[in-house]
Amino acid sequence: MDENLNLYAVMELYARKIHSPVIEIKKLVFFLEQHAKRLALEQPEWMAWAVNPISKVWEELPRLKEDKFHKIVVNEREFTVLLIDLYEKMIREAYEAEEIEAGPFFSEGRFKIILPDDMVKVVDMAHGLGPYLDDFREKSPAFVKILFSNYGSLLILPELIPRRLPEKAFQKIRNFLRENNNKDYFQNKLIPAFRGKDVHLKEMFNRILTRPGECVDELESAREFSYSFWTYFCTMLITMISGNDELSAADIGLLQSLEILNAFNGYYKIKLSKIKTRDTALKNLSLALEKPPLYFSLDAITKFTDTKGLALLGQYSQDDLEAYLRRETTMAEENHLPELLIIRDMNGVQQFIKKGSLLPCCTQFLSNARPPVRKVIVERWFKMLKALDHEPAMDNDGAFENLVYRTTKTVSPFLLSMLKDHKLYLAYSEMALEDPAPPSGLFTKGKLLPLAALLKLGRKEILADVRILLPFWYSIPILSQIIEQFMRLIRRKNINTDKIAERKADESERFDGNQGSVLKTSVNKTAAVLIPRGKTLDGALAELEDRWGTLQNAKERKNLLEDVNALVRDRLRRTLRLQKSPRITPEALKRLATAIVTGSPTLQNLGGRDALIFYIELYIIKLVQRSEY
Repeated sequence: MDENLNLYAVMELYARKIHSPVIEIKKLVFFLEQHAKRLALEQPEWMAWAVNPISKVWEELPRLKEDKFHKIVVNEREFTVLLIDLYEKMIREAYEAEEIEAGPFFSEGRFKIILPDDMVKVVDMAHGLGPYLDDFREKSPAFVKILFSNYGSLLILPELIPRRLPEKAFQKIRNFLRENNNKDYFQNKLIPAFRGKDVHLKEMFNRILTRPGECVDELESAREFSYSFWTYFCTMLITMISGNDELSAADIGLLQSLEILNAFNGYYKIKLSKIKTRDTALKNLSLALEKPPLYFSLDAITKFTDTKGLALLGQYSQDDLEAYLRRETTMAEENHLPELLIIRDMNGVQQFIKKGSLLPCCTQFLSNARPPVRKVIVERWFKMLKALDHEPAMDNDGAFENLVYRTTKTVSPFLLSMLKDHKLYLAYSEMALEDPAPPSGLFTKGKLLPLAALLKLGRKEILADVRILLPFWYSIPILSQIIEQFMRLIRRKNINTDKIAERKADESERFDGNQGSVLKTSVNKTAAVLIPRGKTLDGALAELEDRWGTLQNAKERKNLLEDVNALVRDRLRRTLRLQKSPRITPEALKRLATAIVTGSPTLQNLGGRDALIFYIELYIIKLVQRSEY
């Protein structure tokens, strides 16, 4: 069958013949029986419909209902088909026709249309046009019915409303002004209301008569004169015409046009006012982003206020805010950063900061962070030196840098987020293009300075200041050695006292034979897994000791080993007392050794962390095997 004479094409030809998109299937079949054979003599494609047309119609109709390219409504109870596409064509042709009819706008009655309720959006011209245009969506629903205050209604397609509807209204007003010198009459009548603006008034009337299409652009601009003119003109003409005893079809069409233009005039004025308010609020938003603290979360941005204390969110919508942030954080010139940058803090929360504020903000954070970071390190080292304790950060710049990093992470985490983000260097590079020597003090030869240098913290300087705070006898070598020996004796005495107390406690809480057997069995299995092949337990411990116990002084090294072993024995005793089922697996042993290291500030600062943890695991095995805990 020819594609142009499928069922839809046949129904459309028939609908145009009867001047109605509502087709009764029974009458369609009768038409085919009467005319298809005759038409086939001149147009052979009709032959397919000349033989048993009723079967072909009911055969094709289900497939046509599933066709996405045609919109139809089938009423199987009444055996009718509604061609929605044809209605759309009829309405579009009516509104896009060049000739202007003097009567009312096209309504359901004039189109002879009866539409399902779910396909029609009803809009009140007086109160609902503005909200409808604000939420305008083409093709949803298929048709719009606009109600006038006292002058009937019109039917139109959604996409024709914003432009074609006011154009038609202007054309009807143009025809009215051309009749009986109406143009000169109303122009003179409006002169008192627009005194001093005679030229603008004359230009407006000439535009209506010669270029009504431009009047839509003028209406949309909502300029002061255009808004005032249409407010006066529509109100005056509506008052004059509606006062007539009898209204002709032309009068009703003119009143509908005036009401349409009055509604659009007010809508565009309000829209312009909202746009100005929004734009001003967005400018205030941009200015607020340049104020301290210079970085803001989305939650903080939604709480910005203007100079009067009024919330900016409300003067612009949530969609406006999201569009602004999306535009400012993504749009940029080639090889340049956007004007608004996103830095994620340690918790992953987005913080917004202006590109020009990033370097000053970072510098300010460094300035603010220096005193508390220095204070924490001074207090830490003072306690350690007073207790004749020591840590690698006092002697090694790398260890000192790590200490500064850990302290800064606690004191000022967002500072580290800025320093880690690559956008900091890109912002610095852009600044360097304009200023050969940008005053950032953050980079040298394209590389970020070490954190200690950025914070202007010197290891030797801090250590010297801490030693000044100590009592004077700590600076006398002989006295300091005596104090060190005395304090070590005190620590050992305390350790021995603790051992005696713990042994007494252990006697009252000692495992029975079965528990001890289970414990040693599990430890032996774990030892077989952990001890390297070809090595003894003591040999492995000695090798690991050399890897984490790196102190050069033999005496200090021996003391450190004793302290670590005492700490492990103490923790093991407490752990076994709390365990209901004493069983040691490689995983449990790893967790216990790691917890011992992370729970001791002194052990955390020792080098060879992995070797130390493995040493503790093997040492625990040794203690359990020999029951020395």
